[in-house]
Parts: sequence; structure tokens; C-alpha cells
Amino acid sequence: MGLKNTLYFIIFILFLNCKKHNDVIISDDNIILLKNKYSPEVINYFYETMFYSDGEKKVLKSLSKWNNEIKYIILGSPTESDKLEIKNILSSIDNDIKTVNLKPAKNLNDANFKVYIDKKVGLDNNFNLTENTNGMCVINSFHGEIKQVKIAIIQDRTNDKILRKRVLFEEIIQGLGVKGDSYSFPNSVFFEGKNYQQKLTPIDQKILSFLYDPLMPLGYKRTTFEKDFEEILYSINTSEKLKRLILKNKISKKTLAKIKKTCFIDGEFYKHPKNINIHLRGQYSKQDSITILNTISALNTISNNINLKFKKYSINTPDAGVFINLKNNNDQEYTVMTEISTVKGLTMFPKRIINDVYLNYKTTPESQNKRSKSIIETLYKCLGPINITNLEDLYTEYNGRIEFKTEYKDVLKTIYYNEFSDGYMIKDFNNLINQYSEK
Repeated sequence: MGLKNTLYFIIFILFLNCKKHNDVIISDDNIILLKNKYSPEVINYFYETMFYSDGEKKVLKSLSKWNNEIKYIILGSPTESDKLEIKNILSSIDNDIKTVNLKPAKNLNDANFKVYIDKKVGLDNNFNLTENTNGMCVINSFHGEIKQVKIAIIQDRTNDKILRKRVLFEEIIQGLGVKGDSYSFPNSVFFEGKNYQQKLTPIDQKILSFLYDPLMPLGYKRTTFEKDFEEILYSINTSEKLKRLILKNKISKKTLAKIKKTCFIDGEFYKHPKNINIHLRGQYSKQDSITILNTISALNTISNNINLKFKKYSINTPDAGVFINLKNNNDQEYTVMTEISTVKGLTMFPKRIINDVYLNYKTTPESQNKRSKSIIETLYKCLGPINITNLEDLYTEYNGRIEFKTEYKDVLKTIYYNEFSDGYMIKDFNNLINQYSEK
């Protein structure tokens, strides 16, 4: 072989190696194995937590994870309690995720997972800390393989014991390669809002198990993942999935028109997570509590993806759900006045995370009946149809049993199908429903 041909051959081999490196793939057989091993719920949650960076507020191009032993060391000025807590966290991860290999480093040079606990002034040399952060995780990766991790926990901003444990747990988990949070599961470690979760929930364990599954390659690209799991990811080809759903379930044009009119906020659709806590605060009566319980029972029968629970609020309650605030005001014009605000959470996808309901009432004989009616109506509206106005025929009630009318149930049932994905735009929905006449 001549020199020129030899050079061409070398360049060709280098090209193939580069292409192989850049186009990380999973075989069709292994994709089938993964789909059988992990549920659609896990795969969708994996997608929105693994391919999004909270710190950078952007969608990521590929996965990063460890491919060798994680050798940790604790630095700075940690207390004995801090050291014990870190060891407990790492031990629990080691027990829950069998494919993650954690062990203490012999010395500083041997360590690739460094946890610094100190006052801010003691951390400034190693971290670029912002004014409002409690902790930070810096990941150094190369071609999808995590090589080094540095974690900072700021002592003078995490004096509360529960908060310190929560921040420690969150940053250590992020050091395993989970760069994004989500609003989809309020009790998850990866919940973006206020949450004092201090251990992996079952879905958290499955997310990390999926990441560290031997079938998941280093540097797996987001675009490749989207193609490989396209039929399972609700945010991919949403209109096509909704089209099949509409035809399969014979959803009427009337229902679709009502969804279009009432369930989009500023041209975008987003709903509450499946698990929704209902909180009652302020000057409420026993009958108000009974009304909420009866309404929850009725709403929970509409869809398997609606799971409402009446919860007492505490410091450990996730910052999500519906908060009904009752207040006596005899100076107002009407017997009952209600106002609803909606808080939009934005990570990879938007989510309806909080509805605050302010219900003011006069102490008159007719007040309780009107309060009960307002509570039922606002709970219905908070689940999705926030823009609906005429609710005179929303439900019937007999001996405390509430039954929502079919046309209103159909709206909630439809939007709480998984295929009705958060972030779906009204222009796309309008194009979709214009293709169909009522069946």
C-alpha cells in the first residue's frame, strides 16, 4: 500500500472512530429490553430530569454518568454530624442502586468526588457561589463520562438541620449525573419546588437505576433517546398521539372545543401532577372540610391520573397543590367572593404546581351552602378548566355524594390522559381539532 493510500486509510479509520463516538447507539434488542424493564412513567420522568440542567436552565445534548469507582472525601470544616449524614446518604445510595460503586478515598489525590462543607468565605477559592444558593455541584465530564465532582455546602446558609440534610442529599444525587429537576412528582428528590425529601422514593430509585443500567451507554444523545423512545415520550409528536387518542376514545368535538376554550393559559397547556394535595387554611368550618372530602372522592373517580388527597399543611409539605384560604369578611358586597391564582413551574416542561384559592364570605344563614358550592367549583377549575365561567350545571348532590355531569367529567378525563402533554401549544391543538368532525 502506497503512502497516499495509507494516509487515506488512516483518515478513514479515524472518521469511522469519530462517527462511532459521536453517534452513541443502543441496539434494537437492548432498546426493547429497556422498554420492558422500565415503565412509560419512568422513561418520561427520566427524559425530563436527565436531559435538562437546572443550573444552566437549558436542555442538554447528552447524558453524563460515572463509569468507574466513585471515591469520595469530605473536606472543609464539617461537623461530626455532617460526616455521619454524608456517609449515611452514600450508604443508602449504594444499597438502593446496585450498579453505582461508592467507596471512601484513601487520600485527597485519590478522590474524584469531593464534598466541601464550610462557611461561604472558606469555599470561595474553590467555587463561584451566588448570593442565594445553599449548595452547589460542579461536574467535570468528558464524552459523557463523569471524571470529577466537587460539591459545596454552605454552613452559614444551612443552619437548619433538616435543610442541611436536604441540600446535602440533593447535591450528592446531582453529582451522580442528575442535572435536572421537575415538577411532575412533588415527593420526589428531583422536585424543583420546596421539598424536604431525604431519601430516594421508588421512582427516584428507578430513574437512577435506568441511568446506571449497563445497557445505557456513555454520552447517549438526547436526540437519539427521543428517536429510540419516541412512541413512549408524550412530549414527542404530541399531536399524532392525541389524534390516535381522540379516535380510539371517540372524544367529541364539543369536549375538544371546551378544552380549547378553558384549559389553555396564554396559549399553552399545563396541568397539575398526578398526585395533588389539597390544603385548607383560615376560618373554615367542619362542613367546609366535609365538602372538600366529598369533592375529592368525586374527582378521583374521573381519571386514574387524578389522585387528590386532603392534607394538613406542615413545614415538610412540598410546595405544590391547591391551597384553599377561607376568610370571614362581613364588609364585602356579596355573600361569597372567590379568587383563584395559578403558579406555573418551568423546568424542561411547564407545570401547574400551585393554585391559591381565596374564598371570602359573610357570616349569614345562606353562607355555608354558597361556600360549599364555591369550593366544589374552584376545585374543578383548579384541575385544568381555569377559564370556565358558567358552572350552574356542573354537578348534582344527594346526601353528600357529589356527581359531576358527564360533559364536565369528559374534559378532565381527556386532559389527564398522559398523551395530553405539558407544554402543548393551543395553535397545535387548534390545527388538530380542525381535522375532525364530531363522531
